[in-house]
Amino acid sequence: MNRLFRTPITLLFAASLILSGCARLRPFPTASPTMGAPVTTVANKTTPTKQPAASPVAATTITAQPVDSSPLFPGLDLILQANFPDAPAQASLYRWVDPADWTPEEVNEISAGFMPHGQVYREKTSDSVSGNFLAIENTAHLYFSSWPRSLNYYAHTPAIFLNAQCTPPCLNAEIVAEIEARLQALKLLNFPYQLRQSEHRPWVIQFFQTLDGAPVLTDAEGGAQLEVQAEDNGSLTWLTARPASFEAQGSYPLTPARQAWQSLLAGDRTVGVVFREFRENPEPARRLYRQYVPGANQGFFGYAHAYESVDGGDPLILLNQYPVTGNIQGLAQAAAGGRLIQAWGQVSGVKPDFQLALDSWQVSVFPDQAVEGVIEQNGMSIDLVTPEGGFVLPAMTESNFINTSVTVRGVVLEETQPILEWYAIQSGPKERVRAGGPGLHPLKLDGQQQSSAALPERLEGTTGIPQIIVHAYSDGSSQVEVQFRLDVEAGQSAAPVARLDGAGIQGIEAYHNLPVRLWGRLADAQSVPPLVNVERFEPLYPELSIEAWLGLMEMVNLDDQEVWLFTTPEEEQYVIESSINAAQAERLPGSPGDPLIVEGIQIPERTFGGYPVIHDLQWFSGIGRNDLEDYTLQSAQPRLVQEPGAAGARRTAVIETIELVYLTPAVLLEQPSFNIEANLAQPVWRFRGRFKDGAYFEILVQALSLEYLSSH
Repeated sequence: MNRLFRTPITLLFAASLILSGCARLRPFPTASPTMGAPVTTVANKTTPTKQPAASPVAATTITAQPVDSSPLFPGLDLILQANFPDAPAQASLYRWVDPADWTPEEVNEISAGFMPHGQVYREKTSDSVSGNFLAIENTAHLYFSSWPRSLNYYAHTPAIFLNAQCTPPCLNAEIVAEIEARLQALKLLNFPYQLRQSEHRPWVIQFFQTLDGAPVLTDAEGGAQLEVQAEDNGSLTWLTARPASFEAQGSYPLTPARQAWQSLLAGDRTVGVVFREFRENPEPARRLYRQYVPGANQGFFGYAHAYESVDGGDPLILLNQYPVTGNIQGLAQAAAGGRLIQAWGQVSGVKPDFQLALDSWQVSVFPDQAVEGVIEQNGMSIDLVTPEGGFVLPAMTESNFINTSVTVRGVVLEETQPILEWYAIQSGPKERVRAGGPGLHPLKLDGQQQSSAALPERLEGTTGIPQIIVHAYSDGSSQVEVQFRLDVEAGQSAAPVARLDGAGIQGIEAYHNLPVRLWGRLADAQSVPPLVNVERFEPLYPELSIEAWLGLMEMVNLDDQEVWLFTTPEEEQYVIESSINAAQAERLPGSPGDPLIVEGIQIPERTFGGYPVIHDLQWFSGIGRNDLEDYTLQSAQPRLVQEPGAAGARRTAVIETIELVYLTPAVLLEQPSFNIEANLAQPVWRFRGRFKDGAYFEILVQALSLEYLSSH
C-alpha cells in the first residue's frame, strides 16, 4: 500500500543520482524583421566540411600568454589562443520541426544496410500501438525510436559490450573516410554536415548537421546529429542518429565574435552567456552489464521488451537485451507495462550468441534501486560500500572496477549481509556536463521588451525557495553555496535568482527546497547570481516538509487549460504545479501507464480546478514499486558538485577555438536553460578550450544583436 512519505529536512552531504530530462519550454514571439515563407532545409548538399581537432596546449606556453578575467566567472583565468573568425552580418533563426514516425518501409531499407539477414520487429506496448522498431541479427541490434525520432545500432549485445579505450586520434584518416562512405551509401548522411572526431570523447566520430554552414549542437554533451564508434578495421561498434528538419524563421543581424568576447570580459549582463564543462575526459565513464554462467540454474533481474514480427513470424522478447525462451507465458504483457522482472532459468548458446531459457518468472516484488558507493574487495567478497553500510555484489569479477566510485542498478535482498543483485554498473564522473553562468536571454523578436526580473535594492519579506549547493573539491575541501529563487511575479519571463550571504542565513540549510521569507539588501548587483546580504529569514510554512507521492499521471483539461493530474493508488488526486500555464503540459513525463514518483511540497490552500496542487521538485520512475516504504527523498539533499583542485583556488582556461554554432534547447538540460524558446535553434558564439588538467569547456555567448535580446 502506498503511503504519503514525510521526512523533515536535514542537511545531508551525500551524492544523489540525478535524473533529468528536457522540458518543453515556453514559445517565443513569431514576428520577424525579414520574415519570408518558411524554408525547410533539405539534403541537397552532403559534401562535408572537415574540421581538424584543436592541438593540445602545452603547459609551458600558458604562462606566456596575456591573462584575462570576467566578473561573470570569478576564480577563472582566461587565456585566448584563437583567432576571431569572420562571420556574416546576419544569420537566420530556425525552428525544429517534429519529424514523422518511422515507417516500416524506412525501417526495412535502413536495417538491410546493417544486417542483410536481420529480422524486423515492432515493439508491443500496453495499448498495442508503438512507433518503435527493432531489427536483430545474431548479436547485432538496431533500435528505431519514435520519440525522439532516432536510431541506435549495437554490433554486440550491450550486456557483453565494453566501452572502447583509446589514445586520440583513435582512428586514422583512411578508416574514417571508409566509414563516411559507408554511411553515405546507407543514406544516413542525407544532410549538409561537418565531420569531426569528438574532443572529450575521442573514440567517437561525429557528423554535425549544419545550418548555413554552422554546426548544430543537439544534446547536452555537445553531440552531433550522427555519431559512431568503430574498431581499427572500420567495422561499426555502435551508431546513434537523430534525424531532424528545421524551418527558417527569418534573418537577423549578428554581433561580431570580437565584440562578444569584449562583452564577456566586461561582464556585460545584457548578453546571454553560458559556461559548460565536460567532465568525461580524461577518465571516461565505463559501464559493466551482468554476465551469467552458461548452463547453470540461476536468477535474473531486469526489464523485458516484447516485439511482434512485422512479417508474421514468431514474436520476440528480450530480457536485459538477451532473447528469452521457455516459460514466457504472460511475459509480453508484463514487459509492455514496464515492470521490473525477476526470472529463473539457464543461459544457453555459445558466447556471444546467448539466450535465456526461463523456467519461471514474476514481476519483481523488490523495487529497482540505484545505489552509489565505492567497490571494495573484502577477502573473497566484493562489496559496494556506502556511507550507510555495505552490500555484497555477487558475480562481480571485473578487477578494474575495484576502489572505484560507481552507481549500481539492481535490487537489495535483506540477508545477514545485504546482497545487491545488480544488473548494471556505471563508473566515472556523476556530472558529465556541468553548466553555469547567467544564462541565455529570451529573444525579443516582436519589439516588446519583457518585464525585468532585476532584484530590488532592498528585500522586505521577499518570498522564494533556498537551494543549498555543496562544492566538494578533490583535495578534500568544500564550500557551501546558498542560492535563492524568488517567486515569479506577473509579467516576468523567469524567476530571478540571488546568492545569499551574511549572518542572517544561519540555519537556512534546514529549509533546502522549502519556501521562506527573507529580509536583506542587494550587496553586489554585478555578480552572477547577484549577491544579497541577508539580515534574517523565516519559514513561510513552519510545518511544511518535502514529500514523495507514488502514482499515475494523465493530462486533463481544467479551467480551459491542459494540465497534469496525478492519481495515487488511494485515489488521491493532485494537479502538478509545473504543468499550469506552461507548455510542459503538451507531453507527459515517462511512458503512458508507467508509475511515477513525484517529489515536492503541497502548499496549504493552493488549489487549481478544484484539486490540491503539488509544487513538484523532482521526478523519478516508480516502475517496480508498490509503495514508498523504504524510499529516500532526493530533493531533501543539497546538490553535491564535484570540483577539481582546492576550494578558493583559481583555474586557468585556455580558449583554443572560436566558431559560430546553432544551439538547440536540448543542449542545456538544467539551469540556465529555462530561458531558451522551445524548438528554436539560434546562433551563438562558441569559445571552446581546455583547462590545464585536460578537461574541456566551452563558453556560449548569444550572437544576435542586442536589440533582439530581452534583458533580465
